[in-house]
Amino acid sequence: MAPATEASFVFLVESHKDPDQERALWFSQPRRVICCQSPSDVLGCLAEVESAIKDGCYVAGFMAYEAGYGLSPKLATLKPPASAEHALWFGVYERMQELRGRDVGVWLGERAGAEKARVSALSFDRDSAQYRSDFEQIQAHLHAGDSYQVNRSMEAFINGGLWGRGPGEGRIKDVLPDAHADFVFAVAGEEFGVVFCVLLVGLFAFIVLRGFSRLVQENNLFVLLSATGLLIQFGLQAIINMASTLHLIPTKGMTLPFLSYGGSSMLAISLGMGMMLALTRRRLSGGDL
Repeated sequence: MAPATEASFVFLVESHKDPDQERALWFSQPRRVICCQSPSDVLGCLAEVESAIKDGCYVAGFMAYEAGYGLSPKLATLKPPASAEHALWFGVYERMQELRGRDVGVWLGERAGAEKARVSALSFDRDSAQYRSDFEQIQAHLHAGDSYQVNRSMEAFINGGLWGRGPGEGRIKDVLPDAHADFVFAVAGEEFGVVFCVLLVGLFAFIVLRGFSRLVQENNLFVLLSATGLLIQFGLQAIINMASTLHLIPTKGMTLPFLSYGGSSMLAISLGMGMMLALTRRRLSGGDL
């Protein structure tokens, strides 16, 4: 924190070619300055900013891109480039006045040469309620850390309920990364419901158990070992994908067989199951393969 004398006022201008369309915010009567140079102090400074806003003060300032090292747990372990500039700087003021039209030019003309000021362009495309909503979403994302996708996945199952919302009616897929690949099971849960997911689990289990039942009477060691490996690979891939989607294990980036989008995954699964079918086919001629 720095003394208020470092910033007697902040003046933010939205400039236009037409002087009558200009708009500005004038922050005055400073209380204090909240700033830091180290990214590790960013979260603490943001907490002070929130506290100042709750106390009824007005806050104006900036965040440099270096502040991102202090916002993300992944980036926190990295060493940001050394810089003598502030990663975050906000002035806390008791008064905010909005100026419009030619009053902006008059204010600048009166202040020119009288006080040192730093004027920056600003676009007012959100009101305070929208800003607060966006800020809360960013905070929720940061607090969630690496569990953002899993949280959205669990939300999809909750929305789907027992019978689902209907084909194409899912909404989580619009905000869930990899909804077409690693988390396609969550999309199925939202659109078709828990009943469909249970049937899908049963289908995967049936394929694996049916394959093992064909190997019980197999006498060829090569066929037994090869087909067992292919069935375990198929079943384990399905289990890992569905378990990570349900937050039972950490996400692994493994696709769901025959359902997830991806040409290489589909090709690999198809080749594996094709070989498994060839190994477990009935051999009436009595040959080895």
